[in-house]
Amino acid sequence: MREYTLKPLTRAEQLYAYKQSQQIAGQTGYYGYLHGDFDKSDNFNNVFEYYNGAVVREHFDEERNNVIDFLEDNICSSPRKMRDFCYSHKEAAIKGKFGEEYGFRIDAGNQTFIIRLNPFTKGDYNCYMLAYDKHLLDRHMKKAAKGINFIYPNYSLKFNLEDGDHIVVRYADGTDMVQDCRYIDQYHFQIGNLTFHICQYAELLERNGATVIPYRDSLPDKCYVYVDTRDIYAIVTKGKDGYEPFEQAKYPDKERNREYVAKLNKELGVTDKQVGAMTMAAMFGWADKDADPRNFNGGNTHNRNRDDYER
Repeated sequence: MREYTLKPLTRAEQLYAYKQSQQIAGQTGYYGYLHGDFDKSDNFNNVFEYYNGAVVREHFDEERNNVIDFLEDNICSSPRKMRDFCYSHKEAAIKGKFGEEYGFRIDAGNQTFIIRLNPFTKGDYNCYMLAYDKHLLDRHMKKAAKGINFIYPNYSLKFNLEDGDHIVVRYADGTDMVQDCRYIDQYHFQIGNLTFHICQYAELLERNGATVIPYRDSLPDKCYVYVDTRDIYAIVTKGKDGYEPFEQAKYPDKERNREYVAKLNKELGVTDKQVGAMTMAAMFGWADKDADPRNFNGGNTHNRNRDDYER
């Protein structure tokens, strides 16, 4: 039996651990997926379903069966074996759509298999394995790493969004809707189940009197800041402009107040870079380049005018 190396999924690879849209499936060479679970006798039963648009390469079935045999012998031989394997690979834990799961990648010949394990839930599938053409998947992921461009109707850049992140659409009646967003190609993206050209989407928003901001999945829901000009502590909430004061500063020394706020953020598990990005977003808008933790580099606010950064 062949041996394979399982690598924990990166954040980008986690996006491909679920069934894909027709557009993404075509660009990644998606073959289909396996789903398997343990029956009452703890036997592992599984079925592989081909994607109806799949173009199957020679030797794919042989490689796929080898990988399945490897999983059945080393991980899926029993519920306890799967649980022990997952517990010993905590670095592979992901916040899945159905609770905590464990994600791995196996490269085998010209194929890549993205595996998602859920050993803790009965009455549901315990293993999913999605199969891709390795070359096409890697090529698509390399392009998607550049992010998704949202533009104004005049074609100027509004903001760049990391693939898989969410947006907040604010409608004219004041309601908000959070939607997931996926990269298709340089000029197209997928919002929910719909695909848009970047120009088409910008014009649609303008026509409906709506706006869009990045939700920034990599940012926390809130963080604490010290506003030295007012000598107060305040809360910055993701997606909201400005800040909400909550307490007068405790110490006469500004540095001690900053240390106190840093302690509060550490207790929340919020990093300095996230705090910096949240602060810039509150001041200059959530579409600002420094509001993205990927880009935040210290965010000098000198000589910056908020009005200049809202368009």
